[in-house]
Amino acid sequence: MSYIYWTTTTIHCEDRFSIVKIFNCLFVSVYLPCVGSLNRLQVSMSLLDDLSSYLDNYDNCDFVIAGDFNVNLDGNDAVAIRVKRFISAYSLV
Repeated sequence: MSYIYWTTTTIHCEDRFSIVKIFNCLFVSVYLPCVGSLNRLQVSMSLLDDLSSYLDNYDNCDFVIAGDFNVNLDGNDAVAIRVKRFISAYSLV
């Protein structure tokens, strides 16, 4: 009888994003602030910078990012531009 052992590790966990690693895949849950939120740009940029650091440090892993980016990607506000840059940098679809 063979057994499969799941190797699951919490990499990061806070109110705006969490990362769980299962084998060689990172599962990322993201929640960016809504339009009109206090310090929205600062919080969003900090979160994306932190997230980029993790993705760069775990570049040998595949990853899935889901959640609520709270941004209109057709817009040209500072948060939309930064999110589009993030999408492009990591070839997200």
